[in-house]
Amino acid sequence: MTRVFYFLNPVVIGLSSLVLIPALIVAADAHGWAQIAVGQSIGAFGAVLVSLGWGISGPALVANASDDARLAEYEASLRARLLAFAVVAPAVAAVAAVLTSGGALAPAVAAVATCAIGLGPSWFYVGTADPRRWFVRDTVPRAAANLLAAAVAVGLGWVVAALAVQGLGILVGIALSSRAFRASVPGGVVRPRWGAAARRIGPQAPVVIASSVTMLYAAAPVAIVNQVAPALTPSFALLDRMHKQAQSGLSPIVQISQHHVARGDAAGIPRRALRAGLRAIAALVVIGAVYAALAPLAVEILGAGRLSITPAVAILSGVVIVVQVVEQFSAKALLATVGRTRVIAASNITGAAVGLGLLVPLTHAGGLVGVLGAIIAGYVVTIGIDGAAFVRTVRGSSHRQDVAA
Repeated sequence: MTRVFYFLNPVVIGLSSLVLIPALIVAADAHGWAQIAVGQSIGAFGAVLVSLGWGISGPALVANASDDARLAEYEASLRARLLAFAVVAPAVAAVAAVLTSGGALAPAVAAVATCAIGLGPSWFYVGTADPRRWFVRDTVPRAAANLLAAAVAVGLGWVVAALAVQGLGILVGIALSSRAFRASVPGGVVRPRWGAAARRIGPQAPVVIASSVTMLYAAAPVAIVNQVAPALTPSFALLDRMHKQAQSGLSPIVQISQHHVARGDAAGIPRRALRAGLRAIAALVVIGAVYAALAPLAVEILGAGRLSITPAVAILSGVVIVVQVVEQFSAKALLATVGRTRVIAASNITGAAVGLGLLVPLTHAGGLVGVLGAIIAGYVVTIGIDGAAFVRTVRGSSHRQDVAA
């Protein structure tokens, strides 16, 4: 039963976020929505910086710790991330205002609201294997805020207020979770000084770099397309949002695989990784095909009848979802399990360089097909580097064990 909530969390958040999209399109028109989407993409990159890599390293830090140690880690993490938010939030707001037409307020508010996700407690719930409480304390407030934001946008036409409501839901989830964590430890815990919290930022650098490059690669295409081919931005921004919601909904595949591959003796890692990988890829191929078949209808509905895509774009959009999740699997379930976090950063940088390098010429050459083709190429390069590094690592480990024997 617990595993159901792993899937419910992203599904409920994803569906409520999708409900908000047509509401914003109706209230702000397609062009206004495109600018908001650019702001959200910039804010998503900011959220990765604010998270300071705890989404990757945090679960392992609390998985086997005592209640006191878990709470101490959470408090240190929250304070460090609040410091990061104080710096990053104004920056993403300014960038969003500059990169969107007219320096409108809505994209800046969207950027800050999305950036606040980096303060969230999801990593703690993953590490403590408690998706049910994650759902109640964090997912429900955020989903309710999304629905309320949609009502504000459609009923009152207040786009900025709707985006602020969405951000408020994120903060409510953080507050409820933090209060519950503190109440779970009798007597509470001594909260770290701000200086001590700031010193936790440095050791997180490798995972911050890896996460930042991944998110930059996910966020940059919308901003770049908005500059080089603005006519494509509304449709691509909607596809980009669908990709992100699908990736979020499929994240339990990676989370469950992380646990499966890491659990047990080191000698069994290759076998468990192969088994988990085959299951994941089989599921993703089916899901990608279904998504591609339904994508044109979804774009028409979510675009309030004002946007459309071709079958070729729909197919490539399905491929994007598959390679995005496979890339997360290769990083988190494979390389992170064997301690190769520096390789994750290097592969992400290489893949992003390839994809972004191809983005502008392929956009000019093929429109949305070119955009998606460039994105896919970058992910394929990253997956190839990750897979090769994992194979070398486990083979080297096996050889050392044979020599020792």
